[in-house]
Amino acid sequence: MESLLKGIAEYTLVSEELKSELETRFETQFISKNEILLKENAYCNYFYFLEKGLIRSYFLKDGKERTYWFYDQGNFFTSWYSFYLKMPGFETFEAIEDCHLYRISKDNFDDFAQESPRFERFARLFIEGQCGYIDYVTKNFMDLTAKEKYHQMLESMPDIEQRAKLGQIASFLGMSQETLSRLRGQK
Repeated sequence: MESLLKGIAEYTLVSEELKSELETRFETQFISKNEILLKENAYCNYFYFLEKGLIRSYFLKDGKERTYWFYDQGNFFTSWYSFYLKMPGFETFEAIEDCHLYRISKDNFDDFAQESPRFERFARLFIEGQCGYIDYVTKNFMDLTAKEKYHQMLESMPDIEQRAKLGQIASFLGMSQETLSRLRGQK
């Protein structure tokens, strides 16, 4: 729970009252390696914090898995489209490692944000940051060379090659496994 509290404290002051409320509203969840947390076309009713482990989100394109993102410990995540717009999600979330998560339901999240100015501040500032980051990645990543994408990934996720499969990383970077292998050889 300490990591969750630290994550929220990056956006707002965590008083004893807020800490106590967070401890009652967030519930613990454990999932095993290779277990599916959320399937494509399902509604995502939870906002998550990853205490330990690695989660991959992917979608199917032309019958092939395309890795959308990796979420590492210390990250908040959800199926953004599904959670905020209450629509079926287009991605699947899979545990790459055994995971320890904290989660809060959409209804509880919304009620808490309405009742607690501190939690509302966290929720607002967090999603503003996510929108900015997603905008940056989608606009910047498209124009990078394969080598630049690879190095940028290593800067933000230095141990990803030891934790995820080569094919998952290659699909995340939008390149073939052969191209990724060549780039890894040039390190």
